[in-house]
Amino acid sequence: MSSSLGSRGVKLDPAILTKVHPAPTPVKFTRIICDRSAEKKYQPDDKNKRNLLGNPNDGPVHAVRWNKSIRTPTTQPKTYYVSGGNGAAMVEAVLNRLGWVRCLDKDSAVQFRWVQCHQQIHYADFKEGLHLVNHIPNCGILTNKLGLLLSLRDYERRYQLRYGRAPAVSMHDFFPETYIADDPVERDAFYAAYESSETKVWISKPIAMNQGKGIFLVRDINVFKTALEDRDNEAKTLSIGLPPRLIQKYIAHPLLVNGHKFDIRCYALIANAMPYLVLYHPGYVRLSAHSYHLRDDNLQTHLTNQYIQKKSPNYAQVKNETVWTIDQLNDYINRYYRVSKCLPFDWVKTVLQYRIRRIIHRTFLAVKNRLATRLGMFQLYGLDFLLDDQFQPWLLEVNSNPAMATNCDALKSVLPDLVEKSIQIVLECFEKAQQGKPLLPMNGPLDRNSSSHSFELEITDDVDTGEKTDPSKLLDRLRLPEGFVLIYKESDAAFRARWPMAQSTPLRGWVAPRFKPPVSPPNRSCTGTPRSARPEISGQDAGKRNVAKNLDCVSVNQLSLRRLRSSSKAAQSFQLGEHIIRNSLLRRESSLITHQKKVLPPKVDQVGRQITLCKPPRVSYLNSEYPQLACIRTFTIVYAEVFH
Repeated sequence: MSSSLGSRGVKLDPAILTKVHPAPTPVKFTRIICDRSAEKKYQPDDKNKRNLLGNPNDGPVHAVRWNKSIRTPTTQPKTYYVSGGNGAAMVEAVLNRLGWVRCLDKDSAVQFRWVQCHQQIHYADFKEGLHLVNHIPNCGILTNKLGLLLSLRDYERRYQLRYGRAPAVSMHDFFPETYIADDPVERDAFYAAYESSETKVWISKPIAMNQGKGIFLVRDINVFKTALEDRDNEAKTLSIGLPPRLIQKYIAHPLLVNGHKFDIRCYALIANAMPYLVLYHPGYVRLSAHSYHLRDDNLQTHLTNQYIQKKSPNYAQVKNETVWTIDQLNDYINRYYRVSKCLPFDWVKTVLQYRIRRIIHRTFLAVKNRLATRLGMFQLYGLDFLLDDQFQPWLLEVNSNPAMATNCDALKSVLPDLVEKSIQIVLECFEKAQQGKPLLPMNGPLDRNSSSHSFELEITDDVDTGEKTDPSKLLDRLRLPEGFVLIYKESDAAFRARWPMAQSTPLRGWVAPRFKPPVSPPNRSCTGTPRSARPEISGQDAGKRNVAKNLDCVSVNQLSLRRLRSSSKAAQSFQLGEHIIRNSLLRRESSLITHQKKVLPPKVDQVGRQITLCKPPRVSYLNSEYPQLACIRTFTIVYAEVFH
């Protein structure tokens, strides 16, 4: 404007231009409030005087005033829910120290949820990347005894087909010989294996129970067969049958400590599921309160868990002797077995721990692509291993809700530290996964001792190579807390390949298959059988009326059919003499005889009209199954299906 006027010879005062078009000062606003009140006079405070933005169109009455308002950020406290029992006090203490707030309502939307079983989690309300839950929904493929057996078998089969050889760690090397007692084929295989076994002692287990419930020893095969027959008869009365049971070869010659049987309870922590990060903790040792004898029928001698040992009358006096630390077991092996068995020094901390970790790695590979994982899911598993007299570890089971009771001195020194470090690892991995950062190395405190070098192992490949990794090179790189060892770390390429498969897996629990009890084939011969004892034929109405029962086939009209309610596109054409009719137009006068979707064969009726099919359907003859129909030589087509 000034340039155009200047070209015409008009001179303007710069002050006038400033009044007409004031230059606005650029100000960064976080929040703007518009005040159009003409009755109050705007008086900005000293801090906001410079935030007044003039408007050239301001009128004398309706003035527009803009003021800067600073919003103070508010942070909501992080909330968590812990179900009662089984270590809830330890979890609550750890989260409270980290600044979390506990919520007592189980249905509330919390960021962290720690429960005892996956049924207590509403996965429909789970938000990936925002919530943390301590159970993977279909973990039953690993923690259920039948699911573990089927997973190991399936992985063995797929490995053989893909690589043409058995894996470096075969399931026959660490998992006892096991059969499904309710499967007729495997039941016969068990009978043959029992006759060829030396000890003749097996153990029967339910598939979905813990604390030693439902377990008994099988010493007499005839008694066991009788029990299976009673079980089959009971299953026939139920519509869904009974949950299957397993029959497993009993480790009759275990390694003993002071004459007592023992096993090792170790832990595997899936700290992050997207991508995978699996860690190992050596756990502790569980011993029996009674001296071991193979012929002893007392389960307290053969089962070492604390739930069974508490039933011992002298448990209060020997409870601290029923649980050892790994260091105590290592010292005992060094003292009593190292020289006689030619074992290396600290065999428990070196050789045994390496073998157990290889078995856990092999077990995890069998299920890693089948777990319904999302970002925010983690789980702490308890694995039980038994050593035989040849120092060979055997995997007994995997627990989804391992016991966290601290009623012994050894448990008080192991479990609280395990829970605290597990939660810290999970929270750190969850935060890194949200930001897309590498999960390792850990940023937490590095509290190690000199003996932790022997617990370091990294296994990241899906294929067992059999090559050992130098553990000393991983000490400074992983920065894991004391006692934890890396079992599996998923690479970026493997995670990208698994992501579509994991997202397509529904978030629901794994349901164990049911096996029908074996039945003898029915006797289809009714010769000489009175009519009252013959099987009845039920005539089902094709409409919405009730079922007609006990019909005697005295007329062909009873087998005729009225119009079927099917789409014309799916109907098939048939030729009846010179007329073309469709399957949807067949007449029905009375009833329809149905039995498992089986149809009557096309025949020539007595009227003389020949029925010719344009495309022969798949039919099954019922004369052999229903002797009442043997007297009828002519039939009318009541239903026909064409299978392409």
